[in-house]
Amino acid sequence: MNHKTIASLAILFSVSVFNLAQAADKPTGIQTLTPQKIPPKYTLNKPATQCPDPAVVDFIIRPNGRNANGTYNMHISPVIKNVGRVAYVAGITQQNIVLKHGSRVLQADKWRTANLAPGATTSASGVYYMTTWNPNPGEFAANITATITYDPDIRLDGNTSNDDCRSTNNSKTLTVRQINRKLHIRGF
Repeated sequence: MNHKTIASLAILFSVSVFNLAQAADKPTGIQTLTPQKIPPKYTLNKPATQCPDPAVVDFIIRPNGRNANGTYNMHISPVIKNVGRVAYVAGITQQNIVLKHGSRVLQADKWRTANLAPGATTSASGVYYMTTWNPNPGEFAANITATITYDPDIRLDGNTSNDDCRSTNNSKTLTVRQINRKLHIRGF
C-alpha cells in the first residue's frame, strides 16, 4: 500500500466513526422516563420486613480492680441482639465478634449461641480481660469497637435464616469517656 491509499483509508475510517458517533447521539424509539416518587411503604432505609438482623447493641463491662499506677482492670464483652423480625439461625462457626482497642485486635471469638430469636441477645463465648486501662490517655486515646464478621460464603449456603439484612448496625464503638462512665470513674 502506498501513502495515498493509507491516507484515504484513514479518512474513510474517521468519517465512518464520526457517522456512528452521531447516530449513537440520536437514539430512536427510546422513551424519556419521568422520575416517580417512591410510595411511603417502600422506604429505602428500612430493612426488609421479614429478615434476621444481628446487631452489636451494647457492651458488658465489669471493673476488676485498680492498679497502683492509677490504671484499671476490667472484663469486657460485646452484646449482640437480633433486632430483625425473624430468627437468625446459623452454624456456630459462621460468625464471629471482633473486639478492638483502636486498631489493635484484642479478641476474635465465636458467639455463645448462633441461633437468635427476634429480640434475643448473646455475647462472645469468651470475655476479654483488659489490664491497665488508662482513664486519662491524653492524645493517645483509643476507643473500643466490637464488629460482627461473617464467613465469606454465608450468603451462598442456601440458608436465608443466616443472611443479615442490614450490615450498618454490625459494629459499635465505646469512647474512652463512655468506658470510664461504665467503670464508674469519678469525673466522667
